[in-house]
Amino acid sequence: MPDPVRTKSLGRGRAEWYFVEMRHRHLIHEDYTLAAIDDIISRGRWNDWSELRDAARADPKVLERITRVCMANAGDPYAQRYFFWMNYAKEHRSAA
Repeated sequence: MPDPVRTKSLGRGRAEWYFVEMRHRHLIHEDYTLAAIDDIISRGRWNDWSELRDAARADPKVLERITRVCMANAGDPYAQRYFFWMNYAKEHRSAA
């Protein structure tokens, strides 16, 4: 479920949440560039990650790009998302 980004007033102190689908800033086309992958890994939600996973399964070049992005963040011990994706790419690259 996307994050609630706005509310609209229903009057008498009541409000209603509504959601807006997030488009990642570097994914202005449907190609997974290094910047787009970095943005999805660092800021993405479950749906974004599943789309990246599907793209990685379909195109080995995307797995290589994921590896490159994750290697750039390998020195940060708190970059848990990058460690996850690095291991994912390693496992699926060797399986292919």
